[in-house]
Amino acid sequence: MSQLTQFLTDTATFHRRHKTVAVMVWLTSLIAAAVLTVPHRSSDLFAFSLITTILTTLAWHVLTRYEKNLEARIAATDGGPVWQVQINGVTVGEIKDGDYASIRQTVFYDSRLYVAQFLDFWNVSMRVVDYLLTTIPMVVFWLAIGCFIFAPDLFAQALVVIQKVTPVQVAASIPLLVQFLFLVSLLNFGVHLGIGRPFGFVNHFDQACGYRVRRAVMCAADGEVSLYRIENGTYIAPNELATIGTKR
Repeated sequence: MSQLTQFLTDTATFHRRHKTVAVMVWLTSLIAAAVLTVPHRSSDLFAFSLITTILTTLAWHVLTRYEKNLEARIAATDGGPVWQVQINGVTVGEIKDGDYASIRQTVFYDSRLYVAQFLDFWNVSMRVVDYLLTTIPMVVFWLAIGCFIFAPDLFAQALVVIQKVTPVQVAASIPLLVQFLFLVSLLNFGVHLGIGRPFGFVNHFDQACGYRVRRAVMCAADGEVSLYRIENGTYIAPNELATIGTKR
């Protein structure tokens, strides 16, 4: 069976198994493609369709490969390697990789979590937009004041240019403005995420996975969950992204 045929078969199987997840993937891809292309003419539909296809193809590749990998880890007769479980940096128990993979499969393909995560992304996006609608006008205002004081000639030229802008030019610039604001929003969110202020973003998958791992090791304490094992004197942590590219 060719790789394309296998991919289409796996994708069709995924749609049958996880209908809600498939809908959320399509919806997210369509929204992302719409924001990136801002289609407002028939000529924009090709770019919109192409980006949607690329995003969904990547999503199906990751999801189907990861599901197969999890199933192989669960089916391992020896249960796989044993992970030490830490809660807030304190080792509280251990779990076999097969059991951990079963938890990951339950969590990662739970349709309710996809809906919750989508709504969380939407709420975060609204907070980012609200923040930008407050911040950008303030920045523009103080830049204009600075330009008026320190570069009055440039300020006067800018006023002349603004007065000559036609409604047609304004309408034509809206798609570029939307794309610019989207990129600024992503950059702004990334900066806030890096400094620990992610606009209230919650990773529902990590939360659900951590909760189930704590139950598996019968630990009532709440907190950050991490797994590790020592192999030949080397500290090893789970790398789920790396397993996606591993054929089993």
